[in-house]
Amino acid sequence: MFDKLGSRLRRVHPDLVFEFSSVSEGRREFVISAGGIQNAFPEVTALVQAAPVLSRWQIFAFRQRHDAPEIRCGDKMLKRDAVFFDYIPAEDKIDLLLFIPGLADSSPEGVTGLKTIGYLLLDAAVGEYDVETKIAEIQMLDASAYPERRRIPLCELPLVVDKLPKTVQ
Repeated sequence: MFDKLGSRLRRVHPDLVFEFSSVSEGRREFVISAGGIQNAFPEVTALVQAAPVLSRWQIFAFRQRHDAPEIRCGDKMLKRDAVFFDYIPAEDKIDLLLFIPGLADSSPEGVTGLKTIGYLLLDAAVGEYDVETKIAEIQMLDASAYPERRRIPLCELPLVVDKLPKTVQ
């Protein structure tokens, strides 16, 4: 079933992915994601708008904000509270520096895993749509880099992003 669904979504756009939640109060969440690729956003929106109403499913466009105290990817795990950020205004968006522990000490595969988790933590913190529409550039750096920069806890990123101009979905 998962393979068939993935295959059908890739026919619509090669970057589309999906997630299912566990059952909560008799319902599951079904998230259609652009995989962080902004040019796939129209297809995500169109699919969700065309989706039927199903009593046991709630269908969402894009990864939504949610509490994610930690995320695992392969053999790597990051706690949200170990990740910090700084930002620079960039017109109506921000450029983001994300400080991730362990990047400097990791193998190339480990760096890839930690950066993947970094993007998933950003999606959890502010939602996929806002990551792509309100953050201009993202630099992922080792936690020890640029000691002169601010270290703002990742859980405070929504406060910064929500002050930016609204975007139309």
